[in-house]
Amino acid sequence: MAVKHRLIALACACALSACGGSGSSGGGAPQPEGVSPAGLWSGVDPISGQDLAGVILADGEFRFYRDDGTQYVGSVATTSSGQVTGSFEGDAEYDFAFPDGSINGQGALTGWLDPINSQPQTFSISMSFTDANGTTTGSDQWAFSALYNQPVTVAALVGTYSLFSHPGVVLTVNADGTVTASQDPSTGCVFSGTISQVDAAHPAYDFSGSFTNCQGNSQPFNGVQLSGLAFALPLPNSGGSGYQLIAMLTGDLSGSPRAVTYVANAN
Repeated sequence: MAVKHRLIALACACALSACGGSGSSGGGAPQPEGVSPAGLWSGVDPISGQDLAGVILADGEFRFYRDDGTQYVGSVATTSSGQVTGSFEGDAEYDFAFPDGSINGQGALTGWLDPINSQPQTFSISMSFTDANGTTTGSDQWAFSALYNQPVTVAALVGTYSLFSHPGVVLTVNADGTVTASQDPSTGCVFSGTISQVDAAHPAYDFSGSFTNCQGNSQPFNGVQLSGLAFALPLPNSGGSGYQLIAMLTGDLSGSPRAVTYVANAN
């Protein structure tokens, strides 16, 4: 279910952590050697105009999700001149479609990082995206969140979480890295999977699993293997002991990748 409040808590956490945006726009000038695009980023999707947030890993793999649940899944690399380039697939959330009725598309991006003391602050980005309706282009400046440099172990995430977009569903993270979600009253789906930290230095995670017991329009999701990335953000006023967990998953449904996004706050 795509709902506007998906990004509210993320935007608040980003503001509290000095996301960036105070530097120049980059202007197409090469950044200092060794600056990586790895991090938690948020801004506006140049293609749809919706809020967008996600994570780029050290190896260039990335996942972003936008306000309607669509995910951008791809990878980036930094050229010898310091320009960031990449390609991605856009996958609509299950039971939703792009305005032209399509559910997948292909995209490309280029951009420049604006660093301060070798730490990226903003990402001036240009994107193109092609679906059944043709190609759309746009540009924007995304902000880096310093929360990327505050690691959160899986042990710190252990507990129960309430899902924004699935009222009544409780997500549970266990000490052994297994994850379960209680039955969704609207679809009947029950989720089970695993979570593991990508590396010890950042709050980013590999996340995978599958659904059982899905009913109605969601029935085709039964048994489909879902995989992706997740990241964690400290909740405001939690004293550092409560987190928001954002899981961005995709699975192949009848030959077409579909997106599933969980945005959950610790109880």
